[in-house]
Amino acid sequence: MVKRKSGHDPLLAVATPRGHQAASLLDYVIYERGLELGAATPEPRATDARALYTLIVQAMTLDTGHKGLRPVVPPDLAVSLDTQALAHVLRTTALHFKTEKPLTVTLGVSGNRLRLQCKSAASKAIEDSEGLRAQLEKSLAILGAELDLDPLTPSSITIQLTLPKKTRAPKR
Repeated sequence: MVKRKSGHDPLLAVATPRGHQAASLLDYVIYERGLELGAATPEPRATDARALYTLIVQAMTLDTGHKGLRPVVPPDLAVSLDTQALAHVLRTTALHFKTEKPLTVTLGVSGNRLRLQCKSAASKAIEDSEGLRAQLEKSLAILGAELDLDPLTPSSITIQLTLPKKTRAPKR
């Protein structure tokens, strides 16, 4: 009899939804189906640096094959965005990186733009850039983001989100 590890068998993970991996996979499938049907709508939530760090790690490592991801997130970062759309973008991006080498994820804010960059040490880590663009089109529209896939650097992806302008409280 063959002994199976439930953490590595996606079908078994879906059949017994007890762990984070199964829940993440089901959320991803349900969200993709909602995008196809036009049922997914933007739902912005206030998110701080710690929540973004956790979201990035969970979306990009749970069942994508990438390990040891340590994103660089500015500690004072606080944004309002649709976390489910961002998780979909991150997970889909991670699935398109065809490499065993670790990924580097860096977040930075410049003016009213949040820049999220994913890099791999492999020389050509992304093979199907047009397929990636097609899969991310609706999620990027929900986020109000742009995808930058430079053909000269096929091991790097940059996602730029436009942040709402900060309003100042009136002086008394």
